[in-house]
Amino acid sequence: MRLKRHIDLHIVALIWCAVTVVPLLFTLLSSFKTTIQIYQNPFSLPESVDWTNYATAMEKGNILRAIGNSFFLALATVVLVVLIASMAAFVVARNDGRIYKFIYILLLAGILIPVHATFIPLVRMVSGINGTNNYLVMIMIYTAMNLPLPFLLICSYMKRMNKDIEEAAIVDGCSELRLYSRIVMPISKPIIATVSIITFLSVYNDLIFSLLFINDKEMYTISLALNMFKQKYTSDYGATFAAIVLALVPLMIIYFILQKQIIRGMTAGAVKE
Repeated sequence: MRLKRHIDLHIVALIWCAVTVVPLLFTLLSSFKTTIQIYQNPFSLPESVDWTNYATAMEKGNILRAIGNSFFLALATVVLVVLIASMAAFVVARNDGRIYKFIYILLLAGILIPVHATFIPLVRMVSGINGTNNYLVMIMIYTAMNLPLPFLLICSYMKRMNKDIEEAAIVDGCSELRLYSRIVMPISKPIIATVSIITFLSVYNDLIFSLLFINDKEMYTISLALNMFKQKYTSDYGATFAAIVLALVPLMIIYFILQKQIIRGMTAGAVKE
Protein backbone atom coordinates (compact mmCIF):
# COMPACT_ATOMS: atom_id res chain seq x y z
CA MET A 1 0.00 0.00 0.00
CA ARG A 2 2.81 2.39 0.93
CA LEU A 3 4.72 1.49 -2.25
CA LYS A 4 1.65 2.18 -4.40
CA ARG A 5 1.12 5.52 -2.69
CA HIS A 6 4.81 6.34 -3.11
CA ILE A 7 4.61 5.59 -6.85
CA ASP A 8 1.41 7.64 -7.22
CA LEU A 9 3.08 10.65 -5.57
CA HIS A 10 6.04 10.35 -7.94
CA ILE A 11 3.71 10.23 -10.94
CA VAL A 12 1.88 13.33 -9.75
CA ALA A 13 5.22 15.07 -9.17
CA LEU A 14 6.42 14.16 -12.68
CA ILE A 15 3.19 15.43 -14.24
CA TRP A 16 3.43 18.67 -12.26
CA CYS A 17 7.07 19.05 -13.28
CA ALA A 18 6.18 18.56 -16.95
CA VAL A 19 3.32 21.07 -16.76
CA THR A 20 5.71 23.60 -15.20
CA VAL A 21 8.90 22.99 -17.19
CA VAL A 22 7.54 22.40 -20.71
CA PRO A 23 6.09 25.93 -21.15
CA LEU A 24 9.35 27.45 -19.85
CA LEU A 25 11.40 25.29 -22.20
CA PHE A 26 9.12 26.13 -25.13
CA THR A 27 9.47 29.86 -24.35
CA LEU A 28 13.26 29.64 -24.12
CA LEU A 29 13.63 27.68 -27.39
CA SER A 30 11.16 29.94 -29.23
CA SER A 31 13.11 33.04 -28.19
CA PHE A 32 15.92 31.96 -30.56
CA LYS A 33 13.61 31.29 -33.52
CA THR A 34 11.89 33.38 -36.16
CA THR A 35 8.10 33.48 -36.33
CA ILE A 36 8.14 31.17 -39.37
CA GLN A 37 10.29 28.62 -37.55
CA ILE A 38 7.95 28.70 -34.55
CA TYR A 39 4.96 27.96 -36.79
CA GLN A 40 6.73 25.22 -38.77
CA ASN A 41 8.48 23.40 -35.91
CA PRO A 42 7.24 24.75 -32.57
CA PHE A 43 8.97 22.10 -30.40
CA SER A 44 12.21 21.69 -32.37
CA LEU A 45 15.58 23.03 -31.36
CA PRO A 46 16.55 26.39 -32.90
CA GLU A 47 18.70 26.14 -36.03
CA SER A 48 21.26 28.49 -34.47
CA VAL A 49 21.74 30.62 -31.38
CA ASP A 50 20.65 33.99 -32.73
CA TRP A 51 20.36 36.91 -30.30
CA THR A 52 18.44 39.12 -32.75
CA ASN A 53 15.15 38.61 -30.91
CA TYR A 54 16.71 39.73 -27.64
CA ALA A 55 18.18 42.83 -29.30
CA THR A 56 14.75 43.66 -30.74
CA ALA A 57 13.09 43.24 -27.35
CA MET A 58 15.64 45.44 -25.60
CA GLU A 59 15.80 48.19 -28.25
CA LYS A 60 12.21 48.44 -29.50
CA GLY A 61 10.42 47.20 -26.39
CA ASN A 62 12.64 48.99 -23.86
CA ILE A 63 12.39 45.80 -21.80
CA LEU A 64 15.48 46.39 -19.64
CA ARG A 65 14.17 49.79 -18.50
CA ALA A 66 10.79 48.21 -17.74
CA ILE A 67 12.46 45.44 -15.71
CA GLY A 68 14.35 48.09 -13.75
CA ASN A 69 11.12 50.00 -13.06
CA SER A 70 9.30 46.87 -11.88
CA PHE A 71 12.26 45.80 -9.78
CA PHE A 72 12.44 49.21 -8.09
CA LEU A 73 8.70 49.34 -7.37
CA ALA A 74 8.66 45.75 -6.11
CA LEU A 75 11.73 46.19 -3.89
CA ALA A 76 10.48 49.44 -2.36
CA THR A 77 7.07 47.86 -1.72
CA VAL A 78 8.64 44.80 -0.10
CA VAL A 79 10.65 46.97 2.30
CA LEU A 80 7.57 48.95 3.37
CA VAL A 81 5.28 45.92 3.60
CA VAL A 82 7.76 43.90 5.67
CA LEU A 83 8.46 46.84 7.98
CA ILE A 84 4.81 47.81 8.55
CA ALA A 85 3.43 44.25 8.65
CA SER A 86 6.11 42.98 11.04
CA MET A 87 5.71 45.91 13.43
CA ALA A 88 1.93 45.58 13.45
CA ALA A 89 2.13 41.81 13.86
CA PHE A 90 4.64 42.19 16.72
CA VAL A 91 2.18 44.37 18.65
CA VAL A 92 -1.01 42.46 17.80
CA ALA A 93 0.51 39.01 18.47
CA ARG A 94 1.43 40.00 22.04
CA ASN A 95 -1.75 41.75 23.11
CA ASP A 96 -5.33 40.52 23.60
CA GLY A 97 -7.14 43.84 24.00
CA ARG A 98 -10.17 44.77 21.92
CA ILE A 99 -8.31 47.39 19.93
CA TYR A 100 -5.74 44.82 18.82
CA LYS A 101 -8.46 42.34 17.84
CA PHE A 102 -10.12 45.14 15.87
CA ILE A 103 -6.86 45.83 14.02
CA TYR A 104 -6.52 42.13 13.23
CA ILE A 105 -10.08 41.91 11.88
CA LEU A 106 -9.66 45.17 9.94
CA LEU A 107 -6.58 43.86 8.12
CA LEU A 108 -8.27 40.50 7.62
CA ALA A 109 -11.12 42.35 5.89
CA GLY A 110 -8.54 43.75 3.47
CA ILE A 111 -8.09 40.26 2.03
CA LEU A 112 -11.84 39.78 1.60
CA ILE A 113 -12.43 42.98 -0.39
CA PRO A 114 -12.09 42.33 -4.17
CA VAL A 115 -9.30 44.42 -5.65
CA HIS A 116 -11.59 45.40 -8.54
CA ALA A 117 -13.85 47.23 -6.08
CA THR A 118 -11.02 49.70 -5.39
CA PHE A 119 -10.38 50.79 -8.98
CA ILE A 120 -12.89 53.66 -9.22
CA PRO A 121 -12.05 55.19 -5.78
CA LEU A 122 -8.33 54.88 -6.49
CA VAL A 123 -8.60 56.49 -9.93
CA ARG A 124 -10.52 59.40 -8.41
CA MET A 125 -8.01 59.80 -5.56
CA VAL A 126 -4.96 59.62 -7.82
CA SER A 127 -6.52 62.01 -10.35
CA GLY A 128 -7.39 64.39 -7.51
CA ILE A 129 -3.78 64.67 -6.38
CA ASN A 130 -2.38 64.56 -9.95
CA GLY A 131 -0.56 61.36 -9.03
CA THR A 132 -0.36 59.74 -12.47
CA ASN A 133 3.17 58.64 -13.50
CA ASN A 134 4.44 58.98 -9.94
CA TYR A 135 6.67 56.31 -8.38
CA LEU A 136 5.72 57.28 -4.82
CA VAL A 137 1.99 56.99 -5.54
CA MET A 138 2.49 53.57 -7.13
CA ILE A 139 4.53 52.37 -4.14
CA MET A 140 1.85 53.56 -1.71
CA ILE A 141 -0.88 51.78 -3.71
CA TYR A 142 1.12 48.55 -3.93
CA THR A 143 1.95 48.69 -0.22
CA ALA A 144 -1.70 49.14 0.79
CA MET A 145 -2.89 46.37 -1.53
CA ASN A 146 -0.24 43.87 -0.42
CA LEU A 147 -0.21 44.56 3.33
CA PRO A 148 -3.03 42.32 4.73
CA LEU A 149 -1.70 38.86 3.78
CA PRO A 150 1.90 39.44 5.00
CA PHE A 151 0.51 40.84 8.26
CA LEU A 152 -1.61 37.73 8.87
CA LEU A 153 1.23 35.35 8.00
CA ILE A 154 3.79 37.14 10.18
CA CYS A 155 1.30 37.53 13.03
CA SER A 156 0.48 33.82 12.95
CA TYR A 157 4.20 33.00 12.92
CA MET A 158 4.96 35.29 15.86
CA LYS A 159 2.12 33.86 17.94
CA ARG A 160 3.78 30.42 17.70
CA MET A 161 7.18 31.68 18.85
CA ASN A 162 8.67 30.46 22.08
CA LYS A 163 8.05 33.25 24.59
CA ASP A 164 10.78 32.16 27.02
CA ILE A 165 13.53 33.95 25.11
CA GLU A 166 11.52 37.15 24.92
CA GLU A 167 10.63 37.05 28.61
CA ALA A 168 14.27 36.51 29.53
CA ALA A 169 15.28 39.49 27.37
CA ILE A 170 12.64 41.71 29.00
CA VAL A 171 13.83 40.66 32.48
CA ASP A 172 17.37 41.66 31.45
CA GLY A 173 16.10 45.13 30.58
CA CYS A 174 15.61 44.77 26.83
CA SER A 175 13.32 47.47 25.39
CA GLU A 176 10.40 46.72 23.06
CA LEU A 177 12.29 48.14 20.09
CA ARG A 178 15.40 46.07 20.75
CA LEU A 179 13.26 43.00 21.41
CA TYR A 180 11.64 43.49 18.00
CA SER A 181 14.82 44.24 16.06
CA ARG A 182 17.37 42.01 17.80
CA ILE A 183 15.34 38.93 18.76
CA VAL A 184 11.96 38.65 17.05
CA MET A 185 13.00 39.71 13.54
CA PRO A 186 16.02 37.37 13.28
CA ILE A 187 13.83 34.46 14.43
CA SER A 188 11.22 35.48 11.85
CA LYS A 189 13.60 35.31 8.86
CA PRO A 190 11.84 32.34 7.21
CA ILE A 191 8.40 33.96 7.19
CA ILE A 192 9.91 37.33 6.25
CA ALA A 193 11.51 35.69 3.21
CA THR A 194 8.20 34.07 2.30
CA VAL A 195 6.13 37.26 2.48
CA SER A 196 8.92 39.14 0.68
CA ILE A 197 8.82 36.85 -2.33
CA ILE A 198 5.00 36.81 -2.34
CA THR A 199 4.89 40.61 -2.28
CA PHE A 200 7.69 40.95 -4.82
CA LEU A 201 5.94 38.64 -7.29
CA SER A 202 2.62 40.40 -6.80
CA VAL A 203 4.10 43.82 -7.61
CA TYR A 204 6.53 42.66 -10.29
CA ASN A 205 3.78 40.85 -12.22
CA ASP A 206 1.11 43.53 -11.77
CA LEU A 207 -0.52 44.90 -14.90
CA ILE A 208 -3.81 46.49 -13.88
CA PHE A 209 -2.49 49.24 -11.57
CA SER A 210 0.33 50.19 -13.93
CA LEU A 211 -2.22 50.26 -16.76
CA LEU A 212 -4.43 52.61 -14.75
CA PHE A 213 -1.80 55.00 -13.40
CA ILE A 214 1.16 54.92 -15.81
CA ASN A 215 1.20 56.27 -19.37
CA ASP A 216 4.81 57.47 -19.57
CA LYS A 217 6.84 54.96 -21.64
CA GLU A 218 9.92 55.56 -19.50
CA MET A 219 7.96 54.44 -16.42
CA TYR A 220 6.40 51.31 -17.93
CA THR A 221 6.56 48.23 -15.71
CA ILE A 222 7.53 44.91 -17.24
CA SER A 223 3.95 43.64 -17.53
CA LEU A 224 2.81 46.86 -19.17
CA ALA A 225 5.84 46.92 -21.48
CA LEU A 226 5.21 43.31 -22.54
CA ASN A 227 1.56 44.10 -23.18
CA MET A 228 2.40 47.13 -25.34
CA PHE A 229 5.21 45.29 -27.12
CA LYS A 230 2.87 42.40 -27.98
CA GLN A 231 0.27 44.82 -29.37
CA LYS A 232 2.85 46.65 -31.49
CA TYR A 233 4.76 43.59 -32.73
CA THR A 234 1.89 41.13 -32.96
CA SER A 235 3.49 39.00 -35.67
CA ASP A 236 7.00 38.86 -34.17
CA TYR A 237 6.62 35.90 -31.79
CA GLY A 238 10.35 35.33 -31.45
CA ALA A 239 10.96 38.80 -30.02
CA THR A 240 7.92 38.42 -27.75
CA PHE A 241 9.26 35.17 -26.31
CA ALA A 242 12.69 36.80 -25.87
CA ALA A 243 11.06 39.64 -23.90
CA ILE A 244 9.29 37.11 -21.67
CA VAL A 245 12.57 35.29 -20.99
CA LEU A 246 14.24 38.58 -20.02
CA ALA A 247 11.34 39.33 -17.67
CA LEU A 248 11.71 35.94 -15.95
CA VAL A 249 15.45 36.24 -15.25
CA PRO A 250 15.19 38.52 -12.14
CA LEU A 251 12.49 36.30 -10.63
CA MET A 252 14.58 33.16 -11.06
CA ILE A 253 17.65 34.82 -9.55
CA ILE A 254 15.70 36.02 -6.50
CA TYR A 255 14.09 32.62 -5.99
CA PHE A 256 17.40 30.76 -6.11
CA ILE A 257 18.90 33.18 -3.60
CA LEU A 258 15.99 32.90 -1.14
CA GLN A 259 14.73 29.38 -1.82
CA LYS A 260 15.92 27.90 1.50
CA GLN A 261 14.31 30.66 3.52
CA ILE A 262 11.12 30.42 1.45
CA ILE A 263 10.78 26.67 2.02
CA ARG A 264 11.46 27.10 5.76
CA GLY A 265 8.80 29.79 5.94
CA MET A 266 6.22 27.72 4.08
CA THR A 267 6.77 24.69 6.33
CA ALA A 268 7.02 26.67 9.59
CA GLY A 269 4.47 25.38 12.04
CA ALA A 270 3.81 22.20 10.07
CA VAL A 271 5.43 20.18 12.86
CA LYS A 272 4.34 20.86 16.40
CA GLU A 273 7.29 21.63 18.64
